[in-house]
Amino acid sequence: MHVDDYLVRGARARLEEFFDGLCKHLEHKPPVFINDEDEVHFVGKRITQMFDEDGNKWYHLDQQRDMDAFLEEHGFVGVRNVAAPVASKALMTSDSALLDKPMATRYRSIVVSLQYFASETQWHLSHAVARLSQMNAAPTAGAEKQLHQLMGWLTANTGRELSAPVMQTTTWDVYSDSDHAGDRALGTRSHTGVVIVCNGAPAQWRSNEQPVTAVSVRVLRCMLLLKRSGMQGLPSGRQRSFSVKCPLPLTHKWTTVRLQSFSLT
Repeated sequence: MHVDDYLVRGARARLEEFFDGLCKHLEHKPPVFINDEDEVHFVGKRITQMFDEDGNKWYHLDQQRDMDAFLEEHGFVGVRNVAAPVASKALMTSDSALLDKPMATRYRSIVVSLQYFASETQWHLSHAVARLSQMNAAPTAGAEKQLHQLMGWLTANTGRELSAPVMQTTTWDVYSDSDHAGDRALGTRSHTGVVIVCNGAPAQWRSNEQPVTAVSVRVLRCMLLLKRSGMQGLPSGRQRSFSVKCPLPLTHKWTTVRLQSFSLT
């Protein structure tokens, strides 16, 4: 059996004991430990730690190395800075001419890569990538312009990371919001965004077009409730990573975007 990479968490002394015992039975490369000077690269992600001026330990997770290589591969180096991932949503419908087969294939390839980054660490790309994905079946010249705008923004923002402090308690916050037919050039269905935050760091997020057209704000909120209820908790793998179960509540508050906050000790 061959195992490529795995991540182990625990006290340093116990980890050293574990790897010493493992190396006696299996051929194994030396482990890399996270500390103030070293960093760990694991399945395309970089994990680092640091202490702030108050002595609090922070962990950081990013994909900058892979994103820089991705942008260079597709020729997006030294391009003009863009103010936001979707600085002008009108670009999507500015040109309805269909791309030829090679360019359409390139479009889909880039969007799939962006979906990976958006699902792993770049939560702020979720809405922009979801819009681009709607054009995968028949990419247009306008969709390609919208894609290039997003790539231009990404060239100056590959260093964005997920960061969270080490705390004695675990606090979860859930945020959810939706527009009301806010992208009418692409259709009348509203778009829903949900993010689950753990100790200030996004832990799970989603941005999806609603399945039906909401004819009123009341219907819109019902659709948002259903979408939010569909995210009752983190995937089991992420729950194991946090070493805690996430019993997200079903109660909602519509008076504010912030739905619910609670702590686990």
